[in-house]
Amino acid sequence: MEKEQILQQLFSQTKEDKDILLEQLVFCKFANEYDFENYFRIGKLKESDLFCLISFLYHQDCFLMMLDIMNRYRDRFVSHEESLLKELDFSEQFMSRIEKIKGVAEC
Repeated sequence: MEKEQILQQLFSQTKEDKDILLEQLVFCKFANEYDFENYFRIGKLKESDLFCLISFLYHQDCFLMMLDIMNRYRDRFVSHEESLLKELDFSEQFMSRIEKIKGVAEC
């Protein structure tokens, strides 16, 4: 793909598509070969490599790409440790905060 084609594609996109294309261009420009290749094997990455890739995207302001990865592989980012629940204090404040979060999520 030539520079003129990229520019033409960029200016013919909707706002949302333009934003993701800009992030992809930044990623292609600044990612080292290791991070670039890791992007295509996210499901097979060790946790440390996955977090390095996410960190790189964050520091390059590639938030849409980062959020896409975090949504598709959310089970890799959410702890399933039920033992953590034993340490929580289910106080009145805690319960009211949970209700408030659930209310926002349902909107």
